Amino acid sequence: MPSWIVTSDDARPAGKPGECFYCQTPIGQEHRVGCVMRCVPVVAYIRKNSTGEVRACGASWLADNPSPYIWAEGNYRCDCNRHLFFSESDSEEDFNDYPCGETAYTVLKIVLEDGTIVYTENS
Repeated sequence: MPSWIVTSDDARPAGKPGECFYCQTPIGQEHRVGCVMRCVPVVAYIRKNSTGEVRACGASWLADNPSPYIWAEGNYRCDCNRHLFFSESDSEEDFNDYPCGETAYTVLKIVLEDGTIVYTENS
């Protein structure tokens, strides 16, 4: 189980010194449930539909609220964001601005470190 203890790395210049910028928990205590800092790494397998190429893309998943909303209906549903994930997985590729839409990329699955599939799309 990951440690959710607030460290100095969780503070931001725009926030109060000595606490998490997101949940305002003091350094040394555990982040509040639902804080965006309580994320676990995942691998998102994203297909570029025009070519059929699939890439394993690093991402994170909110550990306390494993809702697929952000991928199914939220910001990560948009092609502009999926293009960023896809492009960042290949350091050779230039990831310029990409138009918004919902047809250029498909998330085939999102997998936790232990192999558990937490999200898939029908396509």
